[in-house]
Amino acid sequence: ELTPSADPEAIAAVLRELAQSFDFVVVDTPGTYSAAVAAALDESTTVLLVTSADMASVKDARMAVSALRREGFSEDRVKLVVNHATNANSVTEADIAKTVGCEVFWSIPHDRAVPVSTQRGEPLVLADPQAKMAKRVQAMAALIGGAGEGVDEGGTMFGMFRRGR
Repeated sequence: ELTPSADPEAIAAVLRELAQSFDFVVVDTPGTYSAAVAAALDESTTVLLVTSADMASVKDARMAVSALRREGFSEDRVKLVVNHATNANSVTEADIAKTVGCEVFWSIPHDRAVPVSTQRGEPLVLADPQAKMAKRVQAMAALIGGAGEGVDEGGTMFGMFRRGR
């Protein structure tokens, strides 16, 4: 867990070790910045900066992008993902991109199936792979993984998130 007290050198060492064994290592960092988060970001090849489509989140995303650019993260290394967590989004994706100073890389739609899968403790991509949100997450994973040709028109990556794999 990337707590503020986590040892940044140990975090970096663990991530380097994992990167030698796996094609992809995904780290879900907390929303607050710390030395441990900085160490994880420094080891990354791609940063998916996830924001909601509300003004407070967009402002936070703008500050995060500015901080990452000051630290030398190139535009192609930071990818902005808009999570439409509710259906009451107050700003458009074009407005988000303009405000944050970063093009929207991917958009995840609002989906009423998310709270149900969350309550059950099962990821939506497993619980209901045909759900709108699940399809978009699978398609994003395919694109990032370089398997864009394995994505059908509905945005589903063939077999990537099947059980037992």
